[in-house]
Amino acid sequence: HRRLRAADVRQLFCVERTHRRGVKTYDVMVRLASDRELTLVSGLTSDREARFIEQQIESRLGLVNVAVAGELPALR
Repeated sequence: HRRLRAADVRQLFCVERTHRRGVKTYDVMVRLASDRELTLVSGLTSDREARFIEQQIESRLGLVNVAVAGELPALR
């Protein structure tokens, strides 16, 4: 468990991980003001679920979604 101050959160984004046998999971990541990146949630089996979590946290913190290199493309 880890606590983060909302003021330290610069951006949230989702990434896809490919495991053995082609199994894919999705992580919700946070980029801090210090440019450090941390995993908030890992091992999700749905990209939609990961994006939903990202969007809900961004909305709650009042963050504008900005593209991050290597993240999942936004839902349309």
